[in-house]
Formats: sequence, structure tokens, C-alpha cells
Amino acid sequence: MKRSYIILLIMLSVSSPLFAETVSPSSVSQDENYSADVSELFGDSAWFGRYRPHFGYRYEAGDTIGRIGGLSSFDGFLPLFEAEDSNWLTFIDARLLLDDENHNLGSNIGVGARQYIPETGHTIGAYLYHDTRDAGYANFSQVSGGFEALGDLWEARLNWYVPTGTRRKQWASNVTGSGNYYYSGHYLYGGTLTRYYQAAMTGFDMEAGRKVFTGFNTDVRAFVGWYHFQAQGSQQAWGWKSRLESRISDKVALNLSIQNDRVFNTTVNFAVSVQWPGITGLRNGPKSGITARDRLGESPERLRAIVVDNQELQSANHSLIKNPATGNPYYFMHVASGGNSDGSYEDPYATLTAAFADPRTQAGDVIVYDHRAAAETGTYILANYTQVLSSGPAQFLNTQFGQQRLPDSNTGLTPQITGNFTLNNGSVLSGFEIIGSGGNPAVVANGVENITITDNSIKNSTDSGIAINNSQNILIRNNTLEEVSDDAIEIANSSGNITISDNTIKSVTIDFDDAISVNINGNANLDIDNNKISSATQTSEHGVFVTTTSGDVFTRIRNNQITGIDFSLTGGIEYTGNSTGMATTSITGNLIYNDDGPATPLPAFNPIIVRYNAGSADTYISQNAVASDDHATSGSAIQLFLNTTGTTNTTLNQNTISDPTSSNIFAYGIFAEVNQGIDHDIFVTNNKIGPNRYNLRADVNNGAAARMQINQNLFTDNAYTLGDLLIYSVGAGSQICMEIQGNTAFKPFEFNTNSGGIINIENLPGLSADNNGVMINSSGDVNNIADCFP
Repeated sequence: MKRSYIILLIMLSVSSPLFAETVSPSSVSQDENYSADVSELFGDSAWFGRYRPHFGYRYEAGDTIGRIGGLSSFDGFLPLFEAEDSNWLTFIDARLLLDDENHNLGSNIGVGARQYIPETGHTIGAYLYHDTRDAGYANFSQVSGGFEALGDLWEARLNWYVPTGTRRKQWASNVTGSGNYYYSGHYLYGGTLTRYYQAAMTGFDMEAGRKVFTGFNTDVRAFVGWYHFQAQGSQQAWGWKSRLESRISDKVALNLSIQNDRVFNTTVNFAVSVQWPGITGLRNGPKSGITARDRLGESPERLRAIVVDNQELQSANHSLIKNPATGNPYYFMHVASGGNSDGSYEDPYATLTAAFADPRTQAGDVIVYDHRAAAETGTYILANYTQVLSSGPAQFLNTQFGQQRLPDSNTGLTPQITGNFTLNNGSVLSGFEIIGSGGNPAVVANGVENITITDNSIKNSTDSGIAINNSQNILIRNNTLEEVSDDAIEIANSSGNITISDNTIKSVTIDFDDAISVNINGNANLDIDNNKISSATQTSEHGVFVTTTSGDVFTRIRNNQITGIDFSLTGGIEYTGNSTGMATTSITGNLIYNDDGPATPLPAFNPIIVRYNAGSADTYISQNAVASDDHATSGSAIQLFLNTTGTTNTTLNQNTISDPTSSNIFAYGIFAEVNQGIDHDIFVTNNKIGPNRYNLRADVNNGAAARMQINQNLFTDNAYTLGDLLIYSVGAGSQICMEIQGNTAFKPFEFNTNSGGIINIENLPGLSADNNGVMINSSGDVNNIADCFP
């Protein structure tokens, strides 16, 4: 198709001999002041009169009405019949178009006639075209034409455009998840169908203007006008336009145009036109100040590309909403007050018990959707891939359109269930108030995978709140657990991806064992984030307690708040690694606070404990705030037990161990104990520690070896503080190499060895000067060394 356009243009360009006899050379009125500048091309054959063929190139940069991007135009103008006095001319005007956006072709082929009227000094004309355009997804054609009146000073024109043949074509469609969703029967429907069209537009444009400047080599004309275009499926485009035209010479013209309407908005277009020979065909003719008579031989000014609107039309699609994991439509069993039938949306079950008695529910792969705020007693066992949801919180489903919120959710209506839920593979339990009964956990899962427990309230359970055993891939999020007598959340012998986040766990009158207890047995990614844990009852155990038995385990415990009143907590966060695999543990951004009370003697409180008994480990303990209120004379704020023959790298950075009343907090701020292995690196930097009895203690025993860097820490103290550092190396082969510098210290650094232990210190002679002039006390085999970390 593109090749045929090129051939057509060439044929038009070389067809001039066909018209050689249309005007007698003796009858042509030639102004004696002008001679043709195309003699090199046409010689003296006198095939043409005053107006000669000319060829050109025009480039339009920018968008315009019904076109995106630039447009190239290869032009040919061929005079046909010229009057003896050269005041009347008919012509053929043809051009090949190439757009920038898709490099698609278009064409204009037209005929026209102009008459110069000496009495008025005006040229009037009319023209008729056939236009084509490949718009990228559709091919369009149109018939167009226009009228013009050209004067030396003023001019005006009107163009019209009427598509023929195909006027509108749909080239694509797709369904998206936007739009309204609704239930019908047991199914959910929704989505929006978007159809994409290209439509050629019918319309007209008009403009009027005048010459505003004439110079030696140029003139400038200014135009204003308006236009209207319309097509099926489009808004009507009523708009205004303005244009500046500058003729640099008979051969070069510049155009700047601005258009605005509600369909195509504001567009700006700049064009450069080059023609050869010139418009008038006169070698010695005017380079500026072209008269109305001279303009019989120029191409008409019009929209060259067919105006096309790219349409997007949306409508409700009524698609069945599906589970993308299975490809099956979601099946809903509705529960609502007043229902007594089949669980459809129009006639729901009245109780959760009735819905669970339905054989379809027991078959699994169903959503039981409770719309009530009613109370009910029961024990519910979920089949595989059953979701039990209430309308209280915002509920989301993973659909073929991505995550979509369920209609009727986020109502705040919460069913109250006295009883228990047993989960199965793929279970989801969300949006219920559950009161545990029968001495069993409120929510139970055993030997299953891919379970989700969110947005529930669990109260007064006589056992654990949530108890999961031997399971994989678990999400527990945004639940509230209060007055649970065992572990609030207990996960045992599990693996895979486990997330426990944004939960609130409270003990007011009943102490819990551990608020969150997790035992990992296999490769796992464990995230315990943003939970709020509080206890007002003594003998509660830990806020977070994690143990590992096997596998490579990546653990992140972040941004949790763990608080106790009256020293009700034994510990904040405790991690014990017994796996022979690799452990990567990050404990960051947690707030751990245990308030003092009247209990005597005061119990020990250990906010953070990390213990490795096997395997290798990378540990990051940073940006935690550990606080207590007065006189916790035992325990350690951060305690490390590195009892492994594997490699361990431990970093303690930017932690704050403080006391709101500036009294004594712990026996030890940081306590690191290394009992096995010879490949341990410990970095303690930029922490604020104290006041404690000893702000930092490190022991290396039983032939173990470690390197330790203690830099840029702030040690605070009071009269109760005995020392800022207390370091021991005990036992034959035991050795610790230390870099200690840049610390703000006030109480002595003590270094002690026994039974063959060794302590090596970088720059031992300058140790005091490097650390605020602190006193140095040492006994045993304490040595200076050049570099612990070469």
C-alpha cells in the first residue's frame, strides 16, 4: 500500500507533458519584469504559463486536531489550465504523508480552481480532495474540500471533511477490575469492559486573518478561527484555533498554530515548508509581500491528516469473579439475619452453624460470608480452601483482576462466636470475636499449609488463643488477643513463610506464658513485626520467644512494643538457635519496657536474649530501646550466648539502654558470652548504655576465641555503677582480641584472665586516652596487639 502511494505521486509529478498544449505560449500574458526560474527544468517548451509545477516538503512538529506526533508531507503541485491573462488557474495538488507516531502513510489528492479578480484585488478559489490515512489500527478515507478568499491584506478560508467507507473500527478490548461488584446467588460479579476504537471524524474548520508585518525578506500573517468535529462514540469537538504564518521567501514558510477543544485539549503545532521552484514560479519575483494574484499557484491551507479520535468506551462487564490460583469462580455461602434458605445472597442462612451444615460448605473451596453482628455458639471445622469471613473489616480477594475489596465489607459488624475454629489447607479466618471454650485453643491448625488469620478478636481463652502445629506458610495479622491463659500465639514445629504482624496482645488479670511463641523446624522466613504486647500480671513470660530446631532460618523481629507493669514479664525477646543450618537474625526498632513495682525481691528481667547452640549465624541488633524503671539489680538488657563451633557475626548498633529516672537498670547492659568455637566477630558501636552495675561484660571460656570491637558508645553511670567494661578470658586456649576506641566512658575498664586465658588489646598503652581518659584495670595475661581486624 505504501509503495502504491509513492508510485502515484511520481506519476503525478511526471505527467506534466499531458497538459503541454493547454495554454498557447503566444497567448500567455507575462509581466515583462519577471522571467521563469524553472527554465532549467522545463526549458523553453512553454508547456506552462506563468504558474509552473512545484515540489515541496513540509514537516509539522507536535500534536494537532485528531493527530498525535509529527507529520511529514511530500508535496507536488501541478497546474492544469491557465487563462491567457494568468488570472485563472486549475491545478492538481497531491501529497504523500508519513506520521511520526507509527510511521504510517496517508495521502491527499485534490483538484482546485482559482480566479484572480483585478477589480477587487482578491483571489477566490475552491478545491476538492480525496484523503487517506493509516491511523495505526484502522485505514480511513474521506472526501474533503474548501473555499478561500485571498487578498493582499486580508484572507479567509473554510474547509470541510467527510469520511467515506469505514468510519469507526474497534481494534482491541480488555476487562479490568474497576467498576461495581455485586452478588447474585452464590457468586460475585464485576469488572469493567473497555473497548478501544479509532474513529474518523466529520467536521469543518475556518479561519480569517490578515498580514501584520512586511519586511525585506519576509511577511507575517495572523489568523484566528474555529472548528467542529464529531464521530460516533466521541464528544463533539467545538474548538478555537489561532495561527501565525511567516513567508521567509517564495520558497520557505513557517507556521505556528494553537488549538483547543474538549476532545483533543490544547495542542501546539509548528511547521516548516520548503518548495521548489517557488510558489509563484518567478525567478525575480517577490521574496516577500506576495500579492493575491501571485498566490494562484500555492497549495491550499487545510488539515492534511484525517482527523481521528482514539476512543476508550467502558461498560459493566458482569464477569464471574474467579480465584486465579484455581481458575474457578468463588462460591459464596452467605449468612445474614432473617435468612432461612440455601445460603445465596438473596436468601442467606441465618446462622454460621447452618451454613457449615450445608454439604457444599463441607466440600471446601467456598467462602462463608457472615454479614451479622449476632452471637452464636459452635465448633467449626473448615474444609480445604474454605474462607470464613465477616463483613466487619475490609475484606479483599485475590481475583483475576488483582486484589479487590468485597462488597458489603468494612461495615464494622462483628459476629461473636463462643467456641473454636479448626483450620485446614488454604483456610482464611477473618473478622470474628471468638471466646474460647472447652479448654481448647480458640483457633487450631495442625499439619496444614497456607493459612491466614486476620482481624479477629480472641478473648478469655482457657488455652492458647491461636495454636498452630506442624504447618507451613502462615499469616497472622491484625488480631487482638486478651486474657489468654497459655501462649497467646503459639506456632510449633513449622516452616516456610511465617508472618506475625500488627497484632495486639494484652494480659490484664490472667498471665500468659509467651505472648508469641514460635518453634521453627525447617527452612523458614519468619517476620514478627509491629505487634503491641503488654502484661499487667506477674509471672507472664516472654513477649516474643523463638526457637529453631533445623533448617536455614531468616528471622526479622522489628518495631514491636513489649511492655510490662510491676515487672510482670520475664523477658522481652528471646531467640534460641539449635539448628545446624544458617541463622540470619535481625532484631531492630523494638521498644521493650518493664515497669518496677512493689515486688520484693525484684525478679530478673532480660529484654533481649540471643542464643546459638549450633550452626552459623549473622545477627543484627540495632535501634532498639530497652528501658526499665528503677533498680532491676539482675538480668541483662542485651544478652548473647555464642555456644557454637560455627561462624558467628554479631552487630549491636544504635541501641538505647536507658532509665527514665536515671537510676540503676540491669546488672549488665550488654553481656556477651562465648563458650565454643574460634570464629566469632562481635561489633558494639554507637550505643547508649547505662546506668547499670556494669555497662558491658564479655566472657570467653573453654578454649573459645573471639574478636570484639567496642567503638563510639556512650556509657552513662551513677554511684551504683562499678564499671563500664568487665572482660574475662578463662581457660586454656581462651582468647579475645579487642579494639576499643572513641567511647565516652566514666567508670573503669577491667580486664581479667584466669587458667590460661588471653586478652589482646589494640593500642593498649593508648587505651585510656582513646576512651575519655577512663581508668584501666587489668590482671593476668593482658597484652598489646597491633590489629585485631587486619
